[in-house]
Formats: sequence, structure tokens, C-alpha cells
Amino acid sequence: MLKRLLLGAVLAVLPAACSAMSGEVHDRDVVNLINELRSAKHFWLYFITRTEDYSLTSDQIKAQSSIRIYRECGANCANTLDVVVQHLREAKPIVCISGPGMENVLLELSSGEQVVYSHVGRQVKLNDHCYLSDSSINKVLDRTDYIFK
Repeated sequence: MLKRLLLGAVLAVLPAACSAMSGEVHDRDVVNLINELRSAKHFWLYFITRTEDYSLTSDQIKAQSSIRIYRECGANCANTLDVVVQHLREAKPIVCISGPGMENVLLELSSGEQVVYSHVGRQVKLNDHCYLSDSSINKVLDRTDYIFK
């Protein structure tokens, strides 16, 4: 009887604990990205356009990208890429989607930090953690403000 009671208590608390842990990791990834952007001097954006199922490494994304944008930001890219931070902030922590990666955007900072977007730009992968956004990073980056800011 006591074992069942304890097991029930653990099962009741576990989802909330996992959710809180995911929230803490998410917050930490947002803060780390902001800090990386603040110290970055420039960034690269690589865009892939494909229709079939595929999985690419960061190096393959760079080599096979159809659009490449290089932007110098002086001493701080955080202001320039505030839309990227907001996109991550609004995304929800998830278990990375399995199967073909379908990577379509790579953001690489001068520090070497990389953010990979996949599944039509809705999945964000940063520090081996995945997040799902309601909006595509492609829509966010359709505006050219970040280029001319």
C-alpha cells in the first residue's frame, strides 16, 4: 500500500519536475544565446531549399546552401538579431523530432556557436536541445531589418 502511494506521488510530481527542468534549460539557452550574440562580431546565415527528406551536418548546410548572408555587427550582434532571440524565447522545449533532420537554416556566430533550424524553420536546435516554435524562422527573417540594422 505504501509503495503504491509513493509511486503515485512520484508519478504525479514527475511531469511538473520535467517541465520545470525543461523551462530552466530553455531559459539558460536563451541567456547563453544572448551572451554569445553580445560578444559576436559577425554572423553567417545559410539557407537550404529542398523538397525531399534529408539530413545534413552544419558543414553540409554551409556547402549546399543556396543563399548565404554574412553580416558584421561591430561589437554586439544581440541588437541586430533580436528577432532570433525572440523566436527562441517563444519556442517550447521538445524532444528533438526523429527521422530526417530537414535542416533549412543555419545561424553561425563569429564565436562558432551554431543554431540549426529544421522542419520548415519551426524546430530550433541549440546546445543539443530542441524547441518548437509556432512560427518559422524563415518568416521571421523575411524582413531585412537584421541586414540593414
